Amino acid sequence: MVTVDFNALLRTHDWVEELGGLLPLSALLEFLDASHVFHIYQLTGATAWWCWPITPAGFRMLRSCRVSDETCLLDEFDASTTPVCLDGRYGDKYPLANPETLRLCLGASKSHHVPNRHKNMLRRDIRPHTVDLVHVVRHPSDGNKPPPSSFLDHPFNFFSRVAGWVVWAGLVAFSIVSASWLLLTFLLLVTATGFVVSRLFPAGPRRLRVDRGSGYNRLVLSAQHMNATHWTIYYGESSVVNSLLNWPLRLERAPELRLVDGQEWQAVWLRRLLHMLILGQWAMTVGSAALKDWNAYGISFWIFFCILMNTWSFATEHSAGTWLRHVAVGLERYTVRVSSRRTLLNLVLALNPDTFALDAQTQKTEVNRFSPGAVAWMDDILKAGDSRSAWEDASRLAMISAMEAKGIELGTGVDKSGIEKHEFMAAVEEGLERYTRMYWFDFIGEGIQVAQELTMAAGLGGPHHFRLIYASSKQDFLSALLPSMSP
Repeated sequence: MVTVDFNALLRTHDWVEELGGLLPLSALLEFLDASHVFHIYQLTGATAWWCWPITPAGFRMLRSCRVSDETCLLDEFDASTTPVCLDGRYGDKYPLANPETLRLCLGASKSHHVPNRHKNMLRRDIRPHTVDLVHVVRHPSDGNKPPPSSFLDHPFNFFSRVAGWVVWAGLVAFSIVSASWLLLTFLLLVTATGFVVSRLFPAGPRRLRVDRGSGYNRLVLSAQHMNATHWTIYYGESSVVNSLLNWPLRLERAPELRLVDGQEWQAVWLRRLLHMLILGQWAMTVGSAALKDWNAYGISFWIFFCILMNTWSFATEHSAGTWLRHVAVGLERYTVRVSSRRTLLNLVLALNPDTFALDAQTQKTEVNRFSPGAVAWMDDILKAGDSRSAWEDASRLAMISAMEAKGIELGTGVDKSGIEKHEFMAAVEEGLERYTRMYWFDFIGEGIQVAQELTMAAGLGGPHHFRLIYASSKQDFLSALLPSMSP
């Protein structure tokens, strides 16, 4: 019989049968991340029915999800590591609303390295910090072309789904020819699980809460905790930055009628059916491991195939990149290393478009003081006090010198024409000289210099983004303020 011939192949060596007893359980328990698969399903809706092998632990994850949830599974506050965000305009502190989605999206964006040539990087007593500047860009959408209802229209996803069904059909045929009935049952259970999940939970794609644009930019600083050495600066249009960081995503289309009030009983029975299907998968896996025959190898192959498809097709940064294009948002990432925490703070001050206010009448940058709330974001990093006040004053004066050299019109409360303008800048330089002996003085220059490099690399705009081209009679002093390494 054909069945005997197939099984005889497994008995040629003892280790072949023993391996068949280990592979199914190892593949299902150690390599399958059902929560990641479900998250991508919620975000894009691209996961196929045949790609749903789930462990009992995966069922506990699905059971914790509400049928009407719009927030993706791993974006829940207690589902994954959630970074803290500090708002550069008002100083608000809040947990990142979509941590896993944004982590996948950043993984899909190429990082551009920006060199830091400041001499501080040569010091041996530095505490290096890695800074990612993420330029959030809203792409113009084609108003004549409606967005696709799902990701099935994408050629890569379509090919992946068709390829999966072809392999699934081939494995079903092999299970019938070889009389591997546990394998056949497992394949049917996995596919039925995908069907029930699609009926029970609303699939993606998700969209941003706010689609309309805004007229000003926003900066938000993010890290895992306030003592981290890896920080991320998000800069871009206010509505897009808030939609990604502060507001949960929403379903592109409202859930179908089966999920509305009055039909909860359908969800109850679907959950019970899902429980039975997952337990059935587990029973087939354990049974095949005990038999150590082609059932074990066939089930192991299918689990590994699903893992491969999730790795290279569905639950990957590729899907996140496709989702970003779907919502017409681009993330451009630039990475730089700075020498200290103080440099990081000065870097953010120089990049933040809300550090100084713009006078509504004169359209000049008010530099007599920082904008209200412009430095409140750093309260959890550097507490207020005499030392911080002196550092803030020195940072403000250094930025005034840089903006004046760039030719930005400054609002100072006095007439800057003629001799008064000269006296004002002389007072700025004199004020800076008082701080030259402070230990943090060199970090101010480094922060502003790195801000220049990032501004030019990312093509940021705004009245406070400047090049460090100084034109002053005290050239030696300004060179001391911004010492840099040779390229």
